[in-house]
Amino acid sequence: MPETLSSAITSYWNARSQGYGCKHRDELDSVSAREWTERFKSLLPQHAGARVLDIGCGPGFFSILLARLGYEVTALDASAGMLEQARANAGRYGVSIRFIQGDACRLPEDIGRFDAIVNRYLVWNLPEPETAYDQWLKALVPGGTLVVCDGNHYLYQTDERYAVEHEDARGGPSHAEKYLQGVDVSVMERLATQLPLSSLERPQWDLEALRRLGAKEVAVVKQDTETVKHPKTAADVELITEFVIAAKAA
Repeated sequence: MPETLSSAITSYWNARSQGYGCKHRDELDSVSAREWTERFKSLLPQHAGARVLDIGCGPGFFSILLARLGYEVTALDASAGMLEQARANAGRYGVSIRFIQGDACRLPEDIGRFDAIVNRYLVWNLPEPETAYDQWLKALVPGGTLVVCDGNHYLYQTDERYAVEHEDARGGPSHAEKYLQGVDVSVMERLATQLPLSSLERPQWDLEALRRLGAKEVAVVKQDTETVKHPKTAADVELITEFVIAAKAA
């Protein structure tokens, strides 16, 4: 049976799981963990017993932070390798998390309803991102919160402005050898050419899609930018590299 795009992406992240697990362990002891802890306190419901779903949990960065804050956490990922890393990290940090292997675009029917859904660096590599958003909004209780952290990671393949930014950032800390562990990232670069969000400027697309699906109070709550020289005009151009969106289910 030929490999589908979704299964090829999952295979790639299985290969990346050990290095990514190392990256998350470093992050859990960094300023990023402290910043996200405070952000969750301001964005997510604070009532006792609140249930949170971390979709595309990877090695568990968000899941562990949320469990530390006292949430009842369910963590879902398509990659068995990532879930293995997440379970090990949860044990290392002494937190209780429910783990499920599943598709972010097709949530298990019995997964339940949640007070909040979160994810980080996931939406860009989904073959059906709008279907995923629709699924997630339906898995929230009325008024539940969705938090999405993502970026224009592969827009450099079709947008010459982002190609300049990508060249400037090449070889950054996230691609250190201890985090890659020999995995060929060009595999993901090739797969990204088949993904819809690799050629769309975000977060504008996300804001429009979420509103179209009926989400309320949709807003960008954090945005990171880089200034580059336009390759044709040499004028300064400010590009959105990463962002955080918050929205409410109707």
